[in-house]
Amino acid sequence: MAFFLETRKVDVNDLQKGMYVSRLDIPWVDTDYPVQGFFIKNNLDIQKLCSYCSHVFIDLKKTYEYSFSSYQTQLGSQSEIKVNPRWLKQYCNETYTESKSLKQEVQSASPLILRASALLQKMQPQLDQLGSATLQELHRLSDDIIASAIRNPDALLWLCKARNKKKSIFDHCVHSAIWAILLGRHLGVNKEMLVLLCEALLLTCVGKIALPKPVWTQLNPIKPSKEFQQYLPETLTKLFRSPNLNPRVSTIIRNMGERADGSGVPEQKTGDKIPFLAQIASIAETFELIINPIEQVGNYTTAEALAVLYGNKGNLFDQGLVESFIQAVGIYPTGTKVSLSDNSQGIIIEQTKDKRIRALIAKVRAADGSELKKPELVDLAKKKFKDLNIKQEIANIDLSLSMSEKVDELLTKKRLFLF
Repeated sequence: MAFFLETRKVDVNDLQKGMYVSRLDIPWVDTDYPVQGFFIKNNLDIQKLCSYCSHVFIDLKKTYEYSFSSYQTQLGSQSEIKVNPRWLKQYCNETYTESKSLKQEVQSASPLILRASALLQKMQPQLDQLGSATLQELHRLSDDIIASAIRNPDALLWLCKARNKKKSIFDHCVHSAIWAILLGRHLGVNKEMLVLLCEALLLTCVGKIALPKPVWTQLNPIKPSKEFQQYLPETLTKLFRSPNLNPRVSTIIRNMGERADGSGVPEQKTGDKIPFLAQIASIAETFELIINPIEQVGNYTTAEALAVLYGNKGNLFDQGLVESFIQAVGIYPTGTKVSLSDNSQGIIIEQTKDKRIRALIAKVRAADGSELKKPELVDLAKKKFKDLNIKQEIANIDLSLSMSEKVDELLTKKRLFLF
């Protein structure tokens, strides 16, 4: 799926520190570079490239990851993030605190995810004109999802990450809504606006379900095709026939295709001319498309997807919102499967802002790859585990049904069968 992180041709006068040069406009043998490919470390590197070339080719994936790696050290700190003060004053006037434990809230949140997917599927036969009863049901569902996120956002994260095996359009819309809610909650967006945000992203299934398979197969989340972007007017056209639709929901959907640099659709709006909630929605949708692509093989890890967003901050997306999203999600969200420095494997059970990397983990496989008899809780913040670290996120961990149930029991007495 790495095709969308392509090599980009860049004029040497536009080069910046941190870019990874993968190809020149002349043969490498005609230069004194000892290796074919390197990171630009300083202005001297740029001056040297100017003496050889008129343009070079930049590996975007390596460039994004290099840029993001320097930012990761700030995730655990309370570094200042500059979000448009007008947005903060108008929309972000709440301070949310967790009122339930993860274990308690998972029991409430799990039925919501199933209920959301079921409702969207039930809507499919009536997409040309959604009745008022259906819209009311969608509003109640959105209200319940927001209430769960306010009580404990990690429950929805757990269900998004740990439970996620399918790649249906309905699940995509549900997960996109959850990512947007998590960012909105982090910013203190008031509940009424969060409900609108949730409804808008869930309703994008109205247009997305009509997209042919090749559009999804060839989708570039960073530079979506005109064929993909057609889902926006398609959604609005069908929703226009539906009674009692909140016009603010339509406004979010109408502007989700806009980008901060004016390269979006339909009106090429720039910066804060793009509605605040629509900007949150576009970041959430893009992130979900990167980590869980539909009709494509493979996916990016959370850290890789965040690196892509970070590499496009101030360009496609508002810088403050991207950095806020990174802080809201974290590199290893609750429910993420990881390998540890001793080669054992586990699932992130809990994380806090002050210990994003030193998380609580349910270890399920030993260093030799064998499945443990029962999950072993490992708190990386404790002194006894000071030499143990998260090595990387992994796509999946194949577990026996017995182990899956035991992991479930760490959070709830009900069997959710998440793995």
